[in-house]
Amino acid sequence: MALMLHVIAGDQPCQWELQPQEAATASRNEMQRSTELQEIMQYLKSSGERFDSEIASGTGISLANVKARLVELSAKGEIIMCHSIQFKDGKRIEGMRCRLAGYIPPAAPGRKSKGAPKSS
Repeated sequence: MALMLHVIAGDQPCQWELQPQEAATASRNEMQRSTELQEIMQYLKSSGERFDSEIASGTGISLANVKARLVELSAKGEIIMCHSIQFKDGKRIEGMRCRLAGYIPPAAPGRKSKGAPKSS
């Protein structure tokens, strides 16, 4: 028994006929993809803005998969990505800096400054 898989890529519908083994693999891959997307979103929510390499090491997802998932999340408008170049100890570090789109973290607990005193 074959499984028909319908996918929309951009505005073009595609259709594949998958044999049971292929269908099981496709289902596992889709589950892994979905889990990775959730892990990345949760990591960015708890850690704030991060480089793609930091996301990979923090989540345990391969850098190649992180980059692919970040492109997906950016296309959906879930995250903001920008190409960044930093220099640490004279070494050039290039990567994608990412943060959640439209997310404002809650204020930190503790006392807040009242600002500068007013002069009379």
